[in-house]
Amino acid sequence: MGIENIVKEARAIARRRLSGHLLLVALQCLNDADIVSMAERRLTEDPLGRVEALRVLVMLCVEPQMAKSGEDKLE
Repeated sequence: MGIENIVKEARAIARRRLSGHLLLVALQCLNDADIVSMAERRLTEDPLGRVEALRVLVMLCVEPQMAKSGEDKLE
C-alpha cells in the first residue's frame, strides 16, 4: 500500500470518526516500528480526544513519511 493510499484511508477514517485502531492498522502497512510505536503511544494517551488524536497521528506519522518520499504534505 502506497503512502497516497494510506493518507486517503487515514483521512476517511478521521472523517468517519472511527476507532484509532483502524488508523494503526493502516500505519502498520508502512512497516516502520517507530511510526507504529508513536501511534500506539498517542492512542493510549489520547489527551486531545479521539478525533483530534487521529488528526495528530496523521500529521506526526504520515507526513514525515511523505516528506521522505518527496510527496506533497497533507493540507
